[in-house]
Amino acid sequence: SVIFDSGWGDSTISWALVQPALAKRSRTCSYDRAGLGFSDAATHPGTANNMAEDLHALLQGAHVKPPYILVGHLVAGMTMRVFANRYRSDVVGMVVVEGSHEDQSTRSWAIEAPDSKEKWDAGLKDTSCIDAAKGGFISKGTPAYAKCVGDDDPRYSRAINEAMLGYGASLKWQLAFASERQNMFYASADQTCATRKDFSDMPIIVLTHSPYPRNKNWTQEVQDQHTLIWEDMHTQIAAMSTPRREHDRSEKWSLRTVRPPKNRHRRGESGGGDCERATRELTLAVLPLLQSREGRGGVALDLISQIKSLTPT
Repeated sequence: SVIFDSGWGDSTISWALVQPALAKRSRTCSYDRAGLGFSDAATHPGTANNMAEDLHALLQGAHVKPPYILVGHLVAGMTMRVFANRYRSDVVGMVVVEGSHEDQSTRSWAIEAPDSKEKWDAGLKDTSCIDAAKGGFISKGTPAYAKCVGDDDPRYSRAINEAMLGYGASLKWQLAFASERQNMFYASADQTCATRKDFSDMPIIVLTHSPYPRNKNWTQEVQDQHTLIWEDMHTQIAAMSTPRREHDRSEKWSLRTVRPPKNRHRRGESGGGDCERATRELTLAVLPLLQSREGRGGVALDLISQIKSLTPT
């Protein structure tokens, strides 16, 4: 089964372009973390440990049996690493899509303005969005709605926009979003850091957008440093699989992956050909999603060809 986990504040809608394609040949499952999307309100802090435990309980409750290929976007990249660390025998592959990293905050703050950390921490104390939703939902047409919920996304249909804005205005979503933000660079980072750094020959694929998204307050030097740091952290994740590392690059997206040695396992066993093939086919489906959500050109054909060349026949 392929398990999709969305980025910070996102929902199952994030995988709407990928999941149907994969479902034609694999069992696929996406879900909304507690408090987000269409899920009930969270009952505990939004840390990587708690989210991994919630996912495990959900899979057991829904009778979705292992083995799993885990797909995590942004903050879910840390959650999936925690899950794979705790339930290693259940996981046969990981695809990390622009995944957050435990060192992301400290390395970024070190190259930004001296007060960057203080500004982030000050933002964590801002409860205005939660306060505005105390009645259950933030009222549409108010300044708080514009700040905390936003407008329609032109990439989505009217029905999807109504759903996204509807749950985004709810108190449960605002609480869950704030909790994940409060823990992302602290408790969640610490919990991810404590996980193993060697997943043996389990296939790991990391998708990285390059250059790093631009911030209008950065100089070109800081922008370039962010790009190098982002690529380095993702290379570290890819290197958690022990076989030799390969890098394939395109103008916009980089693929960091590992190829287990041939014949190391019999087909169908953990880390074997079937698992590697499934992980790479999944990556081919994720790439168009990234292109669509970024709204920038097409995915480079040479990159797709390189990924296909790594897929066992």
